[in-house]
Amino acid sequence: MRSLDHGRDPVKRAMSEALNRYIESGYRKVDGWLSAMAIRSTVTLGNLQKRLGIRGAVSEIGVHHGRLFILLHLLTEPPEISVAWDLFEFQNENADGSGHGDKHRFQTNLVRHGCDLNRVKINTVNPRTLTADKIIAECESKVRIFSVDGAHSAATTFSDLHVAAASVCEGGLILLDDFFNADWPGVAEGACRYLHQNQGSLFPVAIVGNKFIFTNTKAMAKIYVGALYNRNYGFGCRIKKSLVFGNETLTISPYGALRGSLFDQTLDCVSNSRMWELLRYTAAGRFFKILLRQIRDV
Repeated sequence: MRSLDHGRDPVKRAMSEALNRYIESGYRKVDGWLSAMAIRSTVTLGNLQKRLGIRGAVSEIGVHHGRLFILLHLLTEPPEISVAWDLFEFQNENADGSGHGDKHRFQTNLVRHGCDLNRVKINTVNPRTLTADKIIAECESKVRIFSVDGAHSAATTFSDLHVAAASVCEGGLILLDDFFNADWPGVAEGACRYLHQNQGSLFPVAIVGNKFIFTNTKAMAKIYVGALYNRNYGFGCRIKKSLVFGNETLTISPYGALRGSLFDQTLDCVSNSRMWELLRYTAAGRFFKILLRQIRDV
């Protein structure tokens, strides 16, 4: 999988090469939750936006160590800005314990993977205080790709979707994390509440790799669905169309020997155990996550 070819422009070529390295293996070196399928889908949609002339910033609420944010930034071109929002060192305000953003690791990862730091803004903030006006001002434009992965309560998800929907440009994308994650039912509750109270503001595009992707016009949703449906995801992926919130939506999921196997069941038990909660952010926990990623994309 390759990004767009930028010919002789040295800045764009450097970004393109960094993106290709990140897609192929670099993302595995960044702690976080982002599958290869979600990467392929995001790159397909981000590159399609460029071809359609859709320009603007990228932004993420809840960046953790930057696994997705780096990908989003590497999809941008000057003068587009990339803006991160996270609690970082104010973890005392992390009421539900969903993620532990680390600014130092985040900044180290940005440098390691070839990001243009002159176009990156990092904000330590409680996302509940954000407004669309503040986001657009910091981004210096409306947003073309907005990732929502902050606190996972119903109230916070509702609030984050509200400001994200008001911040994206026409044809912009919102990537909502953990809608179908049984550990975080508040995400689905908050999202459903927002979609019910604001019908016609967002249209589903795809469900892939624990991401629920939306856009803000019905016409663009159809274009995005078509682009993803015609993409070759390779062996081991199942893609189908479903009706979700009244719109034709793609579901892209893995199938293969490991899906539903004893291996999967064992991983589920471990990931839900108290022992894993204690080990997760230790050196041992990071080692086991790296090891598992060599076995499969999780």
